[in-house]
Amino acid sequence: MRKFIFRKIIFLAEEYSLPLLLGVVIAMVWANIGQESYHRFVEYPLFGSEFTVHFLVKDIFMTVFFAVAAAEIVEAVRPGGALHPLKKACNSLFATAGGIVGPVVVYLLLAHFFGQMIYAEGWGIVTATDIAIAWLGARLIFGKRHPAVKYLLLLAVADDAVGLVIIGVFYPEAAVEFGYLSLCGLGMLASFVLREMHTEHYGFYLLFGGVPCWLGLYLAHVEPALALVLIVPFLPSIHRKALMIADEVTPVDDSDFALEKCYCHLKPIADYGLFFFGLVSAGVLFSDFGFVTLLVTVSLLAGKALGIFGFGMLGAKMGFCLPQGMRPKDLFVVSCIAGVGLTVSLFMCDAAFTDSAVVAAAKMGALFSIAALPLAMIFARLTGIKKAGIERKPVK
Repeated sequence: MRKFIFRKIIFLAEEYSLPLLLGVVIAMVWANIGQESYHRFVEYPLFGSEFTVHFLVKDIFMTVFFAVAAAEIVEAVRPGGALHPLKKACNSLFATAGGIVGPVVVYLLLAHFFGQMIYAEGWGIVTATDIAIAWLGARLIFGKRHPAVKYLLLLAVADDAVGLVIIGVFYPEAAVEFGYLSLCGLGMLASFVLREMHTEHYGFYLLFGGVPCWLGLYLAHVEPALALVLIVPFLPSIHRKALMIADEVTPVDDSDFALEKCYCHLKPIADYGLFFFGLVSAGVLFSDFGFVTLLVTVSLLAGKALGIFGFGMLGAKMGFCLPQGMRPKDLFVVSCIAGVGLTVSLFMCDAAFTDSAVVAAAKMGALFSIAALPLAMIFARLTGIKKAGIERKPVK
């Protein structure tokens, strides 16, 4: 009985992103009660070196988080995945484009209109959608079986793919030292060779591919947390194996392949490790509110809603229909939910700005984006959207 309760607690913690939310709450309370002790903890040098707790979480742990995101993207685009073939997900991809363009346009227009273009570098912050929180919100509003839930998941996964590119290309930590990027090439080559040798244990890919990529990105002043994103596509998966043995009758067990094993083993680490990310990233003062807070919040809430809904309807007009059972009002609720930036937005705040006061104000805006969920719930209630129930056969 105790084991069952313990497993239930673990499942609920992962299902509802409780570690991340708990870390955020503790960070905000701690920073506002004891700002000095909080910053001393975040910037504490590990083992007497220049590497801090913040570095350990942001540049090392987050490699696991982005590896899990990359695995979801790879699975989605491979045969049998939610984004394969692309025609199957065209409307969702149209909406993803709107979810990038809409908030960026709103952000830059507001900054220009109010004469605050000094904050223009923060445009990337508002492109993010927090997969876990958005998915949770969609299930709370629509239920598990509604097509809008899968639609939002596709949108969020594609959005994360674009976000990874934005972080790597537009937010290097300093002038890029391109010579060191050759280490990334060596890591990717090693991963390719391992795959061609039919190496199934993902640990070899992380060691011989991931480590050189991390060092290359770190030395080149590009975000090292993206290191495993370069390696994950090389991991053998059930889809690749299934294609190789398509003419055989032997069943394919997805637990036997590197990509699936890597995802299953790293997902819990990412889920619970987000507690520490929230703890070191969300420690902002309530007094840190500034104009950039308004920019980030409005762009995420309004820009995402307008962009996703507008582009989604445009895609429908062009012949790329919404999924069966999904209506325009469902699409608008989805576009509201996608305004939750949180995790990736917090990550981008540190990359976009150097002034600590501006970073804190931007993070406040990313935290305020959680308001997208209650707003979506209110709209769903007003328009009569109900959870998709489970069909039950009448009892004879």
